[in-house]
Amino acid sequence: MHVRLLMAAVAFLAYSHTAEGADTSRSANGLSITVMGKSTGQPDTMKITLSSSGTAGTASDALQQCAQKTDSAVKAVQELGIDDMDVEVSMCQFSSPVAAASFMMQQVPSAPSGTMATQSIIVKVANIRTKDKGELAAIVVRVLDAANKAGVGISQTNMQAAMQGLANNPVAYTLADASELRASALEDATQKMASRKELFEKSGMKIGRLLSVNDSTITASSMNVWRQFVDANNASREDGSVSSTDPEKVTVTQKLTMVYEITGE
Repeated sequence: MHVRLLMAAVAFLAYSHTAEGADTSRSANGLSITVMGKSTGQPDTMKITLSSSGTAGTASDALQQCAQKTDSAVKAVQELGIDDMDVEVSMCQFSSPVAAASFMMQQVPSAPSGTMATQSIIVKVANIRTKDKGELAAIVVRVLDAANKAGVGISQTNMQAAMQGLANNPVAYTLADASELRASALEDATQKMASRKELFEKSGMKIGRLLSVNDSTITASSMNVWRQFVDANNASREDGSVSSTDPEKVTVTQKLTMVYEITGE
């Protein structure tokens, strides 16, 4: 009996610390096992997000400035004649110029100081799997140059740039339908769960009924705080898409946690 307990303890400690993307804990509630399943695919669409803005003493003047820049930028980009390209424009947003000027140093003005109107312009290029990195980079350069001449720049707030800790990057590579990747990642997680459960059973632990199951899907994240935030946002998208900063790869990670009853050892 003591030998089996020792074997179970050794297996528990060793495996929980060495298995990639896995964690195991034991409590009065039972044996909790968490695994990460992964699946990798290739993006099919490139998105370039631009931002148009106008600032004036009145909201109507700010809106007019913003709209003029937006119209000019959209026209300039469309005139590039890029294959498989579509341009979308968001609803206009209004804010205080001071409140929107900085990150974590925001000060609300004591008196009205005008209005800032902003709009996002999303340039989508489909069928990017037929293009190499050089061709995609050339498209990005052409779009940015055309937009800049119209007075429109890339879309990234100071908060995003600070959290990302990287140079401003308005480009994302998206897989429109990631349902197959999510299913494959769940299958991978299920197989890993079965292997871990079997390990404990072989060590002498008697595992009873399944008490609870929890699963969630996220895109693979780095240690960067902003990337983790983006990944969580991608996971919650209703359209089922996922995004990446890599034009050749997007990875979906399926987190699976199961809690089992321990009936004996």
